[in-house]
Amino acid sequence: MWFGEKHLFSVLLLALGGASAGLCRYTVRDIGFVDLQGADYGLRLHASLELVQSRSEVLSGLDLERDSNLRFEHVIDEGPPRWGLTREGGEELLLGGLDTEAEDLGLSDVVGRVLSGRHLTELSRGALDSFAFALVIEGTSAEENRAVHALVEEAAERFELVVDQLPRPIPWPLRIVKVEASERPGEQVLLWALALDDLADDEVAMALVYGRGKLAGPVLRGENIELRELLEQLVLIGESCECDTSRAWTEEPRLPLRWDDQQRASAVAELGFDPDSPMVMGEVLRILSRGPRSEAERPLDRIESLLFGYHETDLVADALVPARGGVPNADGTPRDHERGSPRVVGAGEGDWGFADEISTVQEAERSEPQEFQKSVERRVSFLVIAGAALGGLLLLLLAVLGALLLRGRRG
Repeated sequence: MWFGEKHLFSVLLLALGGASAGLCRYTVRDIGFVDLQGADYGLRLHASLELVQSRSEVLSGLDLERDSNLRFEHVIDEGPPRWGLTREGGEELLLGGLDTEAEDLGLSDVVGRVLSGRHLTELSRGALDSFAFALVIEGTSAEENRAVHALVEEAAERFELVVDQLPRPIPWPLRIVKVEASERPGEQVLLWALALDDLADDEVAMALVYGRGKLAGPVLRGENIELRELLEQLVLIGESCECDTSRAWTEEPRLPLRWDDQQRASAVAELGFDPDSPMVMGEVLRILSRGPRSEAERPLDRIESLLFGYHETDLVADALVPARGGVPNADGTPRDHERGSPRVVGAGEGDWGFADEISTVQEAERSEPQEFQKSVERRVSFLVIAGAALGGLLLLLLAVLGALLLRGRRG
């Protein structure tokens, strides 16, 4: 009898876990394709009122947000007419003069200049079949360039050690996009969007980009390019959108990026959901609203545990020796006799962070079957007694109600 009840209790726990997991079925990478911010950049027209009115029909029909994260805006300016690119905070990148003879005042050309740079196009076209991009802005120092590329490769290797501990498998590669020093003059928009317009010629910078051009964290420059920061950003991209995951990443900016109808259709097929659906947006916003907004409020730092793993130590000759699954060596190999992914205490592949409760029950069944059975018996007994008491109260209530009705009829 108790055997069946014990497994019934386990099934109930599994059902509860499955219901909770359904609320957090998106990864951070998934949400990188959901447009929660609207247009991030304004394509601003500086022109006189007379010139704007003469093109009002053309300008009023613009819908830049359909195929990009740009919006059209204009200001009345009696100076030379020109185009500019604006972002949150009010900063503006001047894009030069405009063609007053053109019907659209040269809008199509300036949109192409903003969105059609070689590297921004690569980030747009490869977004769906890439886990993320390591965008490296090289400088004139060959030594510094080699050091940064070596660090990126080391981060990718170490990331492979923990990738099977992330909530879902990662079939896409981490791609490296390199902007050579000689290409910088032609990537003015990209550098400005990364807040690197003041980058020194010999200085190197890099950023991790995923989804629709979203940054995974701060852009790193020079000596601030560190292995730990790269690993934390990589793991964050693969994390599930759990209620206890810090929401600071939602405030990171996006790059100006083209996203057309063909890419929207491909996104539905690739992701398994429609990132433009109002229902999906509403669900994602509800999930995000339940989580902490800062690192300090974070109840469980899964990124930390995934990076360094849970490991035990044995006291051998007054020395602490990391046990299997501990922190890897500097060369990326584990500190045990085998090479492989470090194991951590926590959710594994495919469980979306809600397997801890179930694994606890299963471990108890294996290691302490008698104690587990007694615990289940006590819980089931309590449920039976509580159910019987509730049933008795209901019967008493029905009896009283029946007596009152009978008395009313006799009266």
